[in-house]
Amino acid sequence: MYEPKIDRVTSYKTGKNQAEVESFLVLGFGGRGHDLLKSYDVKYMGKETIDGVETAQIELVPKSEKVRSQFSQILLWIDGKTGVSVQQKLLQPSGDFRLAKYSKIVINQKLPDGVFKLKTTPKTTYLAPQG
Repeated sequence: MYEPKIDRVTSYKTGKNQAEVESFLVLGFGGRGHDLLKSYDVKYMGKETIDGVETAQIELVPKSEKVRSQFSQILLWIDGKTGVSVQQKLLQPSGDFRLAKYSKIVINQKLPDGVFKLKTTPKTTYLAPQG
């Protein structure tokens, strides 16, 4: 996870938690509804326009206590035309949250080499927490 404002990269080993990690990665990006129902209690919250895009807001509550200890609730805003998430809000039990907004989404376009390479600075710090 790269945090540009504090110029830090944190690498996590998924190990035995790979299924939980993958469940976060597919949220709103190709994950099927049936797959979401395995890991989350799902509730339709209504329609909302986000940055000019009409979306369906979906609330997810993790079924796993371990996952719930990290994120007690996840809100997704799904573009009704593409089925892709345009906004995600992951709420932590403490009340803190992570908000991700996506724009200029292009589906099924060829990706250039190096697109997944982090653009860090010479001063970027790297962490690899144990556990």
